[in-house]
Amino acid sequence: MGAGAFSKEDLQHARNAVSSSKAALDVAIEQYRSNRILIQNSTLEQQPAILVGGRTNARSLARASTHQKFAAR
Repeated sequence: MGAGAFSKEDLQHARNAVSSSKAALDVAIEQYRSNRILIQNSTLEQQPAILVGGRTNARSLARASTHQKFAAR
C-alpha cells in the first residue's frame, strides 16, 4: 500500500463508526424533541425536571432532619 492508503478492513471500521454515530445522533434528536414537547407551553415551575428535583430535594431534607434528630440524642 502506498502512503495515505488504508485497508478494506479499516474502511469497514470507519463505515461502522459512521453508522453507529448516525444512530446515536438520531436517538439524541428524538430525545430532544420529546423533551421539548414536555416543556412546551409550561412555566418553569411546571416543568417535569423541576418537579422531580423538588420532590427529591424535599426527601433529602427530610432524611437529613431525621438524621440530625437521632444524632443529637
